Amino acid sequence: MAYWMIEDETKAAAGGGGILPPVGKVVQAAAFGAILGGATTGAVNAMRVKSGEIDRNQAVQETVQVAARGAASMAIASVAAHVVRVYPLFGVLTLVAVGAAVLSMRQQKKPARQERPKPSPRAAAAPAAAMPRATAKKKPASAKAAPRRGRKPAGPTPASET
Repeated sequence: MAYWMIEDETKAAAGGGGILPPVGKVVQAAAFGAILGGATTGAVNAMRVKSGEIDRNQAVQETVQVAARGAASMAIASVAAHVVRVYPLFGVLTLVAVGAAVLSMRQQKKPARQERPKPSPRAAAAPAAAMPRATAKKKPASAKAAPRRGRKPAGPTPASET
C-alpha cells in the first residue's frame, strides 16, 4: 500500500498523473530552447554579417531555423524527461528502443565517396618564382620560341612566299 501512495505523490508532483506533462511546462521548455538556440546563432551570424561572409537575410533565416529546431528539441526532451520520471520502466524501454532505431539508421547510411582534396586557390595561383628552387624548372630556350597552340607564327610562312 505504501508503494501506491508514493507513486501517486510522484505523479501529482510531476504534473497530475498523466503520461504527458502539462502543456504549460512543454511550452516553457520550447520557449527556453528557442531563446537559447536563437541567441547563440544570432550572435554568431551577427559577426558573420559584419565580416561580409553572409548577408542579413541569410543570417535571419538561419537564426529562425535554429531557434525553431531548439524549441522542438527542448519540447521533446521535456516530454521524454517527464515520461522517464513518472514511468521509469516504460521511459527507459522507450529510450532504448529509440536509441537502437537511431543506431540502426546510422549504420544503414552508405559512407560518402572520398574525393581528393582540391588545391587551395593560393597554391594554384602561386607563380613559379614563389616555389622553392628545387621544384621550379626553367623551360629550354627552344620551348620559348615555339608558337603556342592556336596562334599563327609571326613572319612569312613557306606557303605565302610562293
